[in-house]
Amino acid sequence: MGGLGRHRTRIRHTDPVTSVSFSPEGSHLITVSRKIVRVWDLAVVQPVTIDKLIPFAWQRLTTNLSRSRWAGLFNEEPYRLICPDLPEDS
Repeated sequence: MGGLGRHRTRIRHTDPVTSVSFSPEGSHLITVSRKIVRVWDLAVVQPVTIDKLIPFAWQRLTTNLSRSRWAGLFNEEPYRLICPDLPEDS
């Protein structure tokens, strides 16, 4: 996965992750979410360098946040499109 802070990756869970641990040899990541324990083979998890993180995220979106969702997440922060090429969610 590279040095600390150099790579990021998204590991999908349906619920918030409450615990994370590496295997002793460092080849697997173990995550806990509610009553689900998952073991991830780090050799097949796609790392994303920090400079490509935003375009990587944009590829997976279909719309921007709606104004009401934005307000719920960012309170008083003025609304703006996160991905200028995508429509606003209604």
